[in-house]
Order: sequence, then C-alpha cells, then structure tokens
Amino acid sequence: MKRTIYDVTLSALAMIIGSCLISLMAVFMGDGQFGTDLQGLLRLQSVFAALALLIAIACLCSFVARRSWTTGLRTIWTALPQWLVFTFLLLNSLFVFGEVAFLIATRAMGHTVMWYQHVPLVCMLSCSFAFLLLYARRNSFPGSKPALSGRWS
Repeated sequence: MKRTIYDVTLSALAMIIGSCLISLMAVFMGDGQFGTDLQGLLRLQSVFAALALLIAIACLCSFVARRSWTTGLRTIWTALPQWLVFTFLLLNSLFVFGEVAFLIATRAMGHTVMWYQHVPLVCMLSCSFAFLLLYARRNSFPGSKPALSGRWS
C-alpha cells in the first residue's frame, strides 16, 4: 500500500514537472501576455511548489531522524540511480539558466519581472527535489535493492 502511494505521488510530481516545462516556455515566449489558462496553471504550480517543499522536508527528516546527517545522506545516495541524479541536475540547470535569463532581461530591457513569472522555475526546483527524495525514500525500504550498479564513485 505504501509503495502505491509513493508511486502515485511520484507520478503526480513528474506531471507537475512536465507542466512546469510547458509553462516556462509560455512565460519566456509570451512576453507578459497571460491568458486565463496560463494564470490557472501558474496558481496550481504555486500551490504544488509549497506541497513539494513539504514533501521534501518530510522525506529528508525521515532519513535524518533516526540516523546522523552523514548516514542519512549516504542512505539517500545509495537509493538513487545515476539516471535520476543526472536528470535532477539537468532540470535544475534549467532553473539556474532561467533565473539568469530573467536577470539579463531585467537589466538589458528595463523590464520588471513579476513574481508569478518565477513560479514555473521555483515549482520545477521544489518538485524535482521532492521527486528525488521521495524516490530515495521509496527505494530505501527493507528488501529494496541498492541502485549502485554502474554508478561513478
């Protein structure tokens, strides 16, 4: 039953991350023209950013509560496959590049960036972090195989 709840939550987080990529494209290419559909999506993503942050904190606390920080982080690292770590780094590089693009656009054109234009980036960061920790939590149950095959040292 727990694995099913984890799988559904992981699927929902993956869908939210996909919607963040779509709304990120709309925010960058829309030049401030937001329709009601994009406004609704940005509101939904702002709610999910907060929920994903709570999920990430709960997962991190579950790893660290009974162990020390080093043992908890080592357990997280052992439960994560290398493709997921690479995907996490790739998605969050989009976060960094998006914020740099907002900074450049603000300085070069004199435009002000509204708070809701940051929502897809922040939601993608928090949801990908929550996905990473929840995946590690799901794969750290007793009897789960470690995801160390082929990983760099």
